Amino acid sequence: MAKDLCDAVGPVLGSYPGPGNRVTHTKGVNLVGTFTATPRARELTRAAHMQGDPIRVLVRFSNGNPNPGAPTRRRTTRAAWR
Repeated sequence: MAKDLCDAVGPVLGSYPGPGNRVTHTKGVNLVGTFTATPRARELTRAAHMQGDPIRVLVRFSNGNPNPGAPTRRRTTRAAWR
């Protein structure tokens, strides 16, 4: 199923095979930081990462385009709601 989904992207968005290229969200930047939940979060859940202690995080921001040469300054649509 995963291969079928990946194969379906090419005819719609284009195919950019190459070493290290992803099927979508090809261009991006990784950032390392710390997440600290607010005290209000503790009131809403028992999840460990929401209890207020600092948690190290790795976050990746990317555009949705599969083209590794696509400009990053232009916004793209992520979802359309009716």
